[in-house]
Amino acid sequence: MPAHPGPGREEIDQPQGVFMDTPLKIAVDKAPRLLDGFAEEDEEKFQEAIELVDQRVVTTTRAFFEIMRQGGATMRLVAGTADWSFGEDAIARAVDGAKSTTVDVERSHDPNAPPKRVSFGRPRRAHL
Repeated sequence: MPAHPGPGREEIDQPQGVFMDTPLKIAVDKAPRLLDGFAEEDEEKFQEAIELVDQRVVTTTRAFFEIMRQGGATMRLVAGTADWSFGEDAIARAVDGAKSTTVDVERSHDPNAPPKRVSFGRPRRAHL
């Protein structure tokens, strides 16, 4: 007889290795590309990466990379078969990109309508 999973937890009767597309899995799958997009040298790729994020994501990403920059940290991120390296320059670009990006949205009178993006704010400068 299997052990009880404990209070507040439930056992999932699904074989290991089978992943459902839960909101958490989707977010985890998108996170590496988003982080890479903030560190991207190419302005067009940067804009593409942040196209669907809101101001909370920009603010949180800025804080994350700012802590890394202040600590002199670098990072390597491996997800599946993809491998990203975030050196000192990439982290500085990410901080600069997040600092110079403001997501402005326009709310519709219809409460069920999604917000409409107005602008990304001022463009970021290339990091030298």
